[in-house]
Parts: sequence; C-alpha cells; structure tokens
Amino acid sequence: YSLIENAEGQKLNLLEVESPRDVFHMGEITINYYLIWQFVIILIVSALTIFSINRIILSRLIKHTKTVSRLGETGDFSLRLDVRGSDELSNLATSVNQMIGDLEVYQYVKSKKEIRDLIENSFVGICILQDELITYFNTEFEKILGGANLYTTFMDLKIFHQDVERINQLFKPMSHKKNIPI
Repeated sequence: YSLIENAEGQKLNLLEVESPRDVFHMGEITINYYLIWQFVIILIVSALTIFSINRIILSRLIKHTKTVSRLGETGDFSLRLDVRGSDELSNLATSVNQMIGDLEVYQYVKSKKEIRDLIENSFVGICILQDELITYFNTEFEKILGGANLYTTFMDLKIFHQDVERINQLFKPMSHKKNIPI
C-alpha cells in the first residue's frame, strides 16, 4: 500500500499492488540451505582436522612422552624415541635421542671413573692378569708386593716364601681362566 501525492503535496489516492513474491521466497530458501550446508561442512572439516591433529601430532607426542617418562623411571639409556619423517616432532625426537646417547656415554664414563677410583683407593691389593702378565695393579697391590712393574709375570713378583704355595694355588686357576677358590 502506498499513498500518492499530487503536485501540491496533497495525498490523493491509496495504491495497492498485489503480486506474488516467488523470487524473494526462493532467495530465502536458498540462503537457509546455504547456511545449513555451510554449518555441516564446517562440522565435517573440524572433525577431520581434530582427527588429523590427534593422529599425526598428539599420538606421537604422547608416545614420546611415555618413552621419556619410562627412561626417567628406569634410567635405561638404551631407550630411544621413534623417529619418522622430517617434521618438527622428528627433529625433536632426533635431538632427544642424541641427548640420551650423550647421557649414556656420560653415565658409562662416570661409572668407569667410579670403579677406577674404587679400585685405586681400595685397601685390598688388586691386579689384572692378561696372558700371565700383570697389565694393571692398584697402589695397595704395589705396597703389598713391593714395587711391582707392569708386564711382569705374576710368578716374578717378590713373594714371601711362606705365601708362595698359596699364591700358586690362586694363580693357576686365574691363568687357566677358571673360578678362583675363596
């Protein structure tokens, strides 16, 4: 409905136009379908994105975390992270594996030093025989047997004549790689 004004500005007629608005109605339906489909597509893309992130990133990250936690609990430096691909997580796993390797070497060197210190500072004379030659002895062994030299035979040591038979009993099984009687 509309009022029409004349040239003097007076309202003269009332105009009514009746026409079907099919195009407008079709436009509204199209917009509603578009919004529904857009919402469905966003839901599908979101679900696929979450699934992909979980599968590609989070599952690997959780696996790496479990391995590092197990390493911390057990102290087993032979554990390594699984490295697949060339992405950031793989680079991180490679770096962590390198760090674990460095820790393994450090632990080995440290334990070797601790064992060497324990042997060197022992109040018991300790020597290592290899092919009937002394290849290592600690300071207490040197004190006990009076200035032993490396690569001398065990039998060439200055041993009190009262102890020669007992030393021979200990030396024979060692030189033949048998168990030593205690």
